[in-house]
Amino acid sequence: MDVGKVTELAKAVSALDEHEATLLAEVVEEMRATRARTEADRLAKLRSLSDVEAVEAAIAAWEVELVDDLKAALKVLLDAGFVRDATLEAAYRVGYQRGAYDNAAGPADMKVPAEDDRDYVTLRRYDLDDLRRAA
Repeated sequence: MDVGKVTELAKAVSALDEHEATLLAEVVEEMRATRARTEADRLAKLRSLSDVEAVEAAIAAWEVELVDDLKAALKVLLDAGFVRDATLEAAYRVGYQRGAYDNAAGPADMKVPAEDDRDYVTLRRYDLDDLRRAA
């Protein structure tokens, strides 16, 4: 959206009375919640796929996007749970970073703690040492 359209929108919002402003806030919040539920459903579906099905979905996404690079396909694979250098430590760190991203209120809220930070070990309710013993 360009600056002119944002300015138009801001003028319209600023002209709303209190009741209309409350209604607008409720509608916007519901739209955001619906979008978040849709994204959560999409991720759950991708993560339930077998590896072969996930690769097929990635290829399909690449073909639909008709892009010169593989960004759409790579996003599908990442969202499906594929990680590069898939050692247990690397996979755990990717999961932690995704959890931090999912739970951040915005870019300013993002933090990447040290490996011994308690959040690093507990965000996804997994203890890396227990995962290593189970592997």
